[in-house]
Amino acid sequence: MLKTSIATVKHTILIVDDCENDARLLDLALKRCGVKNPIQKVQDGAQALEYLMGLGSFEDRSKFPLPSIIFLDWRMPKKDGREVLTWLGQRAEFRRMLIIVLTGLEDRSCIDTAYEMGANSFLSKPFTSDDLDNLLAYFSGYWEFNSRVESAAARSQTVSQNPPQVRSTI
Repeated sequence: MLKTSIATVKHTILIVDDCENDARLLDLALKRCGVKNPIQKVQDGAQALEYLMGLGSFEDRSKFPLPSIIFLDWRMPKKDGREVLTWLGQRAEFRRMLIIVLTGLEDRSCIDTAYEMGANSFLSKPFTSDDLDNLLAYFSGYWEFNSRVESAAARSQTVSQNPPQVRSTI
Protein backbone atom coordinates (compact mmCIF):
# COMPACT_ATOMS: atom_id res chain seq x y z
CA MET A 1 0.00 0.00 0.00
CA LEU A 2 2.79 2.44 0.83
CA LYS A 3 4.50 2.23 -2.50
CA THR A 4 1.29 2.42 -4.52
CA SER A 5 -0.08 5.35 -2.55
CA ILE A 6 3.09 7.44 -2.71
CA ALA A 7 4.01 6.38 -6.24
CA THR A 8 0.69 7.39 -7.78
CA VAL A 9 0.49 10.86 -6.23
CA LYS A 10 3.03 12.43 -8.63
CA HIS A 11 3.83 15.38 -6.39
CA THR A 12 7.30 16.77 -6.90
CA ILE A 13 9.88 16.19 -4.17
CA LEU A 14 12.58 18.83 -3.65
CA ILE A 15 15.84 17.76 -1.99
CA VAL A 16 17.78 20.70 -0.54
CA ASP A 17 21.23 19.58 0.57
CA ASP A 18 24.68 21.09 0.13
CA CYS A 19 26.27 17.64 0.17
CA GLU A 20 25.84 16.22 -3.32
CA ASN A 21 26.54 12.70 -2.07
CA ASP A 22 23.83 12.91 0.62
CA ALA A 23 21.31 14.24 -1.92
CA ARG A 24 22.16 11.46 -4.37
CA LEU A 25 21.87 8.78 -1.68
CA LEU A 26 18.47 10.12 -0.59
CA ASP A 27 17.30 10.18 -4.21
CA LEU A 28 18.42 6.56 -4.69
CA ALA A 29 16.86 5.47 -1.38
CA LEU A 30 13.51 7.02 -2.35
CA LYS A 31 13.59 5.25 -5.71
CA ARG A 32 14.58 1.97 -4.05
CA CYS A 33 11.49 2.33 -1.82
CA GLY A 34 9.31 2.55 -4.93
CA VAL A 35 8.73 6.30 -4.94
CA LYS A 36 8.10 7.43 -8.51
CA ASN A 37 7.45 11.09 -7.80
CA PRO A 38 9.58 13.54 -9.76
CA ILE A 39 12.62 14.57 -7.71
CA GLN A 40 14.41 17.89 -8.04
CA LYS A 41 17.62 18.81 -6.20
CA VAL A 42 19.22 22.11 -5.20
CA GLN A 43 22.45 22.65 -3.30
CA ASP A 44 21.60 25.28 -0.69
CA GLY A 45 18.88 27.39 0.87
CA ALA A 46 19.41 30.29 -1.53
CA GLN A 47 18.80 27.97 -4.51
CA ALA A 48 15.79 26.49 -2.71
CA LEU A 49 14.22 29.94 -2.42
CA GLU A 50 14.97 30.69 -6.08
CA TYR A 51 13.34 27.37 -7.01
CA LEU A 52 10.27 28.03 -4.85
CA MET A 53 9.87 31.57 -6.24
CA GLY A 54 10.44 30.41 -9.81
CA LEU A 55 13.36 32.77 -10.36
CA GLY A 56 16.31 32.55 -12.74
CA SER A 57 16.93 29.09 -14.13
CA PHE A 58 13.88 27.78 -12.20
CA GLU A 59 11.24 29.98 -13.84
CA ASP A 60 9.93 27.26 -16.17
CA ARG A 61 7.32 25.53 -13.98
CA SER A 62 6.90 22.71 -16.51
CA LYS A 63 10.54 21.75 -15.80
CA PHE A 64 10.61 22.88 -12.15
CA PRO A 65 7.12 22.43 -10.66
CA LEU A 66 6.39 23.53 -7.13
CA PRO A 67 7.17 20.69 -4.75
CA SER A 68 4.72 19.05 -2.36
CA ILE A 69 7.50 17.58 -0.22
CA ILE A 70 10.82 19.14 0.76
CA PHE A 71 13.74 17.26 2.29
CA LEU A 72 15.62 20.20 3.83
CA ASP A 73 19.14 20.00 5.21
CA TRP A 74 19.38 22.06 8.41
CA ARG A 75 23.00 23.20 8.04
CA MET A 76 24.00 24.66 4.67
CA PRO A 77 26.01 27.60 3.35
CA LYS A 78 24.37 30.81 2.08
CA LYS A 79 20.89 30.21 3.55
CA ASP A 80 20.32 27.38 6.01
CA GLY A 81 17.26 25.29 6.80
CA ARG A 82 16.08 27.75 9.45
CA GLU A 83 16.03 30.59 6.92
CA VAL A 84 14.13 28.50 4.37
CA LEU A 85 11.56 27.45 7.01
CA THR A 86 11.12 31.08 8.05
CA TRP A 87 10.47 32.07 4.43
CA LEU A 88 8.02 29.19 3.88
CA GLY A 89 6.17 30.00 7.10
CA GLN A 90 5.45 33.51 5.86
CA ARG A 91 3.57 32.26 2.80
CA ALA A 92 0.13 30.71 3.06
CA GLU A 93 0.52 28.85 -0.25
CA PHE A 94 3.25 26.66 1.26
CA ARG A 95 1.58 25.75 4.55
CA ARG A 96 0.38 22.33 3.36
CA MET A 97 3.81 21.41 2.05
CA LEU A 98 5.47 18.48 3.82
CA ILE A 99 8.86 19.44 5.17
CA ILE A 100 11.34 16.87 6.43
CA VAL A 101 14.44 18.33 8.02
CA LEU A 102 17.66 16.42 7.37
CA THR A 103 20.21 16.72 10.12
CA GLY A 104 23.33 15.05 11.33
CA LEU A 105 22.70 16.65 14.69
CA GLU A 106 21.25 14.98 17.72
CA ASP A 107 20.63 18.41 19.26
CA ARG A 108 17.08 18.27 20.57
CA SER A 109 16.77 22.07 20.57
CA CYS A 110 17.54 22.16 16.83
CA ILE A 111 14.86 19.56 16.18
CA ASP A 112 12.33 21.35 18.41
CA THR A 113 13.05 24.62 16.62
CA ALA A 114 12.45 22.97 13.24
CA TYR A 115 9.07 21.63 14.43
CA GLU A 116 8.09 25.03 15.85
CA MET A 117 8.93 26.60 12.49
CA GLY A 118 6.69 24.25 10.53
CA ALA A 119 8.72 21.12 9.80
CA ASN A 120 6.63 17.95 9.79
CA SER A 121 9.45 15.55 10.65
CA PHE A 122 13.18 15.06 10.69
CA LEU A 123 15.54 12.40 9.44
CA SER A 124 18.93 12.02 11.10
CA LYS A 125 21.93 11.40 8.87
CA PRO A 126 23.03 8.81 8.19
CA PHE A 127 19.67 7.10 7.91
CA THR A 128 18.75 3.48 7.27
CA SER A 129 16.31 2.01 4.78
CA ASP A 130 13.98 1.26 7.70
CA ASP A 131 14.07 4.93 8.76
CA LEU A 132 13.05 6.00 5.27
CA ASP A 133 10.37 3.30 5.01
CA ASN A 134 8.85 4.51 8.30
CA LEU A 135 8.90 8.10 7.12
CA LEU A 136 7.28 7.22 3.79
CA ALA A 137 4.61 5.16 5.53
CA TYR A 138 3.76 8.18 7.67
CA PHE A 139 3.53 10.42 4.61
CA SER A 140 1.33 7.92 2.82
CA GLY A 141 -1.25 8.44 5.53
CA TYR A 142 -0.69 12.19 5.46
CA TRP A 143 -1.52 12.39 1.76
CA GLU A 144 -4.73 10.45 2.29
CA PHE A 145 -5.54 12.77 5.17
CA ASN A 146 -4.94 15.89 3.05
CA SER A 147 -7.22 14.64 0.27
CA ARG A 148 -10.21 14.60 2.63
CA VAL A 149 -12.26 17.78 2.67
CA GLU A 150 -14.07 17.34 5.98
CA SER A 151 -12.29 17.54 9.33
CA ALA A 152 -8.97 18.51 7.74
CA ALA A 153 -8.35 21.35 10.14
CA ALA A 154 -8.98 19.21 13.22
CA ARG A 155 -6.80 16.38 11.95
CA SER A 156 -3.97 18.71 10.96
CA GLN A 157 -3.73 19.79 14.60
CA THR A 158 -3.17 16.15 15.56
CA VAL A 159 -0.54 15.70 12.82
CA SER A 160 1.36 18.85 13.74
CA GLN A 161 1.30 17.99 17.44
CA ASN A 162 2.47 14.40 16.92
CA PRO A 163 4.97 14.38 14.03
CA PRO A 164 7.03 11.24 13.55
CA GLN A 165 10.60 11.32 14.66
CA VAL A 166 12.82 9.08 12.62
CA ARG A 167 16.30 8.55 13.96
CA SER A 168 19.03 6.51 12.48
CA THR A 169 20.20 3.47 14.36
CA ILE A 170 23.65 3.76 12.82
